[in-house]
Amino acid sequence: MSKGIYCVTHTDKESLGRCVQCHRPYCEECLVSTERGSFCSLECKGRYHDFREREGQLPPLKRPWVRRLIIKLVVAGVLAVGAYLAYGYFIKKDPTIRDRLDSAADSIQKEADAARKKLER
Repeated sequence: MSKGIYCVTHTDKESLGRCVQCHRPYCEECLVSTERGSFCSLECKGRYHDFREREGQLPPLKRPWVRRLIIKLVVAGVLAVGAYLAYGYFIKKDPTIRDRLDSAADSIQKEADAARKKLER
């Protein structure tokens, strides 16, 4: 490990690494090496083993919010496509709707222009 970091138990010896369980630095004398990692003591090795054993007994994590989110996104998409198609259908079927929408947009634009001119004064 890097120079200047010393074992917690043997403060006069430089550390070789950090414990997988508690992350404390350990020296060659304290090192307990296993296939799952290096530990600073038998106590930490036991804790880590117990933790992994309990972790394996947990039920798999369920994420019901993901399913709800996907359903909401699909419904929103279907509604958006439906609204777009309905808008296109009614505009093509009744041209007076298009004229009314255009006149409403024109009147809004005129009001916005008038308000902008008023603010510029």
